[in-house]
Amino acid sequence: ERGLRSNGSVVRRLACDGSPPRESALRFHVLHAGVPALVALVVLGVFETTNLDRRIQDLFYDPATRTFPIRVHTWFETVFHDFGRFSVILLGVALVAAVFWSFRRPALRRWRRGFLYAALCLAAGPVAVAQLKHNSAIHCPNDLELYGGDQPYARIFDPVPAGAELGHCWPGGHSSGGFAMMSLYFVFRRARPRLALAWLGGGFLYGFGLGFSRVVQGSHFVS
Repeated sequence: ERGLRSNGSVVRRLACDGSPPRESALRFHVLHAGVPALVALVVLGVFETTNLDRRIQDLFYDPATRTFPIRVHTWFETVFHDFGRFSVILLGVALVAAVFWSFRRPALRRWRRGFLYAALCLAAGPVAVAQLKHNSAIHCPNDLELYGGDQPYARIFDPVPAGAELGHCWPGGHSSGGFAMMSLYFVFRRARPRLALAWLGGGFLYGFGLGFSRVVQGSHFVS
């Protein structure tokens, strides 16, 4: 359907399925890549130039016992550590199943590529983080001399101290799985904008919650 001025010029175009007009590629990439990258650089700069990481971590550390009191806590281990990771895997399996089911259910065909994309994100995000962790020199807080361990403290971009072992503790693996759920925002953003925003906000909160639970246990810094 097209709306035309009396002189014949096109003033707007609506897709046949009622979806809004496509936005420009520049606007899309500025909003979804440029802005997050800028925010990430600012946040990373704050953590790299201040003691904010340590101040937050100190809130959950007991200097009298030189331990994190809930380092090993059944509720945290079960709900956040085990179930948190398992739920991400379940979502990935459900998305793959939906992709296959879409070949039998015509109503799901329009979502096939989106579900496949989200399933790949749920796999690729944690895998990429695992590779970064494998080569990371950063140690978990509970391994540091600051918190009863035997390793020196270093920020993300500090040179590795001579003789120090690789810590394999950055970035956070559990939080990456939660954040990968935000990929469903891109699946629904045009056809179901409210649902898309729900996945965006929910994925962020879920990833942050999983990550912060590890901070409380002394297994990760907030950064």
